[in-house]
Amino acid sequence: MKKLILCLFAIFALLLSGCGSSGSETPAPTPDSEPASTPASEPVSDPVDPPEDYNSEPVDPEPVEDEPVDYQALESEALSAFDMAQEYWSWLDAGAPTLYEEPKIETVDGYDMYYYHIDVPEVSTFEDLENLLSQYVDRSFVESEIASCEQFREFDGELYVMPAGRGDDLTIASVDIAAEIDEGGESGKVIATIYRQDFDDETSEWYETGETDVSEFPFSIIDGSVIFSRMEYLY
Repeated sequence: MKKLILCLFAIFALLLSGCGSSGSETPAPTPDSEPASTPASEPVSDPVDPPEDYNSEPVDPEPVEDEPVDYQALESEALSAFDMAQEYWSWLDAGAPTLYEEPKIETVDGYDMYYYHIDVPEVSTFEDLENLLSQYVDRSFVESEIASCEQFREFDGELYVMPAGRGDDLTIASVDIAAEIDEGGESGKVIATIYRQDFDDETSEWYETGETDVSEFPFSIIDGSVIFSRMEYLY
């Protein structure tokens, strides 16, 4: 009898332990049963307001006013350029600065012509001479005039000149030089008015005849420089 009671008690204890474990413990989740993580939402930036004139009509830039032309200054530049052009152009008619030593001799039409080295530091060749004159006179005109000038020769790459020229024009009593600038200030002309004179054999004096000659020298202003389309030596 005692054994039977002990067995029943043992069975009852086992039943109690089984019920307690099944009701209080939750089985551990398997890897497949883990809930998927929810991705964090990306921050949304605030919309950028368009500029105030985004939908406005395009505005044209204000026109830039051209600086007024200083005609008086341009006249002064033209007269100064004419003086320099006259000085250089005199080399073709009245003779160039010359070093009178070790001449080069060239026979022309049976006559011996003597050429001496030109005495201008910045001019050693025909090209140098053309470049110098072209600072004030159109290059094509300069090249044409130099080509027809027999006073210059180049020997062994050095420029020589024959010491000869027409001399001064003694019929010139005086010369008035004036400059006119065209509208816009991009071109103009220099006007030379020559007053003539003659020699009176009885009084052995010069007198003005009242005759005048007028020569015009058109020019263009190119890159700020006055360039004459033609040139001749007046004096």
